[in-house]
This record gives sequence, C-alpha cells and structure tokens, in this order.
Amino acid sequence: MILPGAVHAGSADTRAIVAPSATLGRGIAGDYRRATGEQFSNYIGEGTGLVTRKDLGGLNLSTVPKVFIECGNMRDSKDAALLTNSAWRQKAAQGISEGIVSFLRG
Repeated sequence: MILPGAVHAGSADTRAIVAPSATLGRGIAGDYRRATGEQFSNYIGEGTGLVTRKDLGGLNLSTVPKVFIECGNMRDSKDAALLTNSAWRQKAAQGISEGIVSFLRG
C-alpha cells in the first residue's frame, strides 16, 4: 500500500490528505489481508505493508484521500499464480471494497 507523504511545492499540496489517506490505507490493507490471507509485504514498510512516497504525481496532485494498492509482486512466482487466479482476485477485490466502504462510513 503506497500512501502520500506531505508535499507542498508548486501545484502539489498533499498536507490535507496525508492523515486520511493513511487511515484509508491501513483500513484497506487490513481488510485485504483478512479477505485474501496474504501477509503484508516484507521488503518495504517494515512488515506493515505500508510505505509513504513523496515522488508520485498520482498521489502528489490529489486533493482527496488516495492510496496506491499493490496486490502482489509479479516477480514472485507464488504471487503471480495468485494474481492469475480468478477466485483469488475476487477475494482481493472484496477486501479492497470492504476497506473503502469502511473508510467512507467513517
């Protein structure tokens, strides 16, 4: 899960969305994990599955809470197999959906 960092430069100002985006990201990550049974990434985010980035225009130019979701690592054969399985993708979609709905309900 990639979260926006605080950026205030040029037309980018993410300061108002950093905290709600973190809440959104934690919620989606938790629901995704529950739905899929997948562990959080262990190569970034210190095992939390969350990483903050300040160098992505898709986050930096947003004015509403936003996250980027990476559902798997295509270089990992186990992840690649899951990502090509329609039943697993349905679980992933369900977890993502539940995280978004929970965030919107507050």
